[in-house]
Amino acid sequence: MIPRLPNFYLQHPDIEISVSTSHSSEAKGLSGFAVLIRRDALEKPEWCYFDRRPLFEEKLTLVASPTLLAQHRLNTLEDLTAHVFVTSNTRVVEWEKWMKEAGIEGLYPLRFQRVEHNYLSMQAVIDGLGIGIAELPTLSHDLNKKDFKHPSKFRSLAVNMQRWLHLMLTSHYH
Repeated sequence: MIPRLPNFYLQHPDIEISVSTSHSSEAKGLSGFAVLIRRDALEKPEWCYFDRRPLFEEKLTLVASPTLLAQHRLNTLEDLTAHVFVTSNTRVVEWEKWMKEAGIEGLYPLRFQRVEHNYLSMQAVIDGLGIGIAELPTLSHDLNKKDFKHPSKFRSLAVNMQRWLHLMLTSHYH
């Protein structure tokens, strides 16, 4: 979202956007916003007070820095065992879901490197710490900038994952 804000402001200079993150899905205490964008299930009971609309669905795909891929082979699924898998505490099951879909549930990486937030994990991948799971189209901007690469041998292993939602408070809840 952040890379798209300059173009948004060019088209809508009078709209102020405040960006914050939350690990909670509780509706209690949420106030002071016109629109809320969440990565969550559409029909969650917590969202009953909101007008809910799906925005898009993510696909998970394997990514690594160009430097890492130049230094360490990644041609087969078995080559993954020689790599560090970078993940975050905010998206704990993504590697497991991707591995299940790829049919390699029993494969073990060199180690897992966990960091607090997804954006930190993507920066760790860009810096060459290991291989990550990126969400498309969410991180397509980074792929286009070539901050990391999508290994061609694994492009067919994109896994449907989560839906992003657009939430607005219903009028009776204001």
